[in-house]
Amino acid sequence: MCSKKAAMSKGLKVMMVIFATVIIVVILLGVILAFLKGSFKREDGLIDLPGPLEPQPAPATSSNPLTLSRDYISIKPGEHEVILLSVFNPLNETQTIYLNINCTSVLTLEYEPKNISPLQRDEFVTILKAKPVHPDTYLCKFISQYNDSGTWREIATKNFTVNVR
Repeated sequence: MCSKKAAMSKGLKVMMVIFATVIIVVILLGVILAFLKGSFKREDGLIDLPGPLEPQPAPATSSNPLTLSRDYISIKPGEHEVILLSVFNPLNETQTIYLNINCTSVLTLEYEPKNISPLQRDEFVTILKAKPVHPDTYLCKFISQYNDSGTWREIATKNFTVNVR
């Protein structure tokens, strides 16, 4: 009879150890996920992950030096949209390429300028944020440019439509 009790007690101890291990693993996974989520947050509280559904822009070329992943966005004031751009440097020297938009009363533009080698292309990830404006449809324009000794020189432009809801 004692051996049955001992075996039962031993089995109960093994189950408690397994249960405690499972609890510890779940807690550790929660801590890891919280850390990963926090490491991808930007200063404005948004999670900075590329949109998996954002299409790639056509590769920019000398005959088409600025291409967009899409030419239409629908957005509410305060929201943001990601658009990918491909930019070709048609010049014979490396240039720091900057982007601009012509509808700054409607949108703000966030991106990082890039040095692009001569006759090469690179992609930009841009974030467009809608300002508090009257709901309407706006025709906007992306502009790729570089600074030539204090003078802005345009490389290419591309129109896109913004529907502010």
